[in-house]
Amino acid sequence: MYISLAIPAAFLIERIRFGFQWVYYMAAGVVAFVFIGVVNSAINRDRYLELGLGLGDVFFASMAGLAFYFSIKIIDRISRAITRRGNRTTVHHYLV
Repeated sequence: MYISLAIPAAFLIERIRFGFQWVYYMAAGVVAFVFIGVVNSAINRDRYLELGLGLGDVFFASMAGLAFYFSIKIIDRISRAITRRGNRTTVHHYLV
C-alpha cells in the first residue's frame, strides 16, 4: 500500500522542482503513514482510529520517504551511467 501511494507522490514531487525535494519526500512518507492508518481503521470498524502517531512512528515514516528519495536518485544515476556514451561508459567510474 505504501508503494501505491509513494509512486504517484513521487510524480507530483518531481514536477514541483522547488526547494529541497528530500523534505517533500519525508512529508509524503508521514502523509502516507497517516493515510494507511485511516484506511486500516476503516477496514477494522470495531476499532477506533488508532494511528499511534508517536514521535518514533513519525520518524520512521519520514525515513521511509527519505529512503524512497535516495532509491530514486540512485536508480537515476545508474540509468544515466549505463546510457552514457564516450570514454567513461562504466557504471563504477560514473558513480565514484
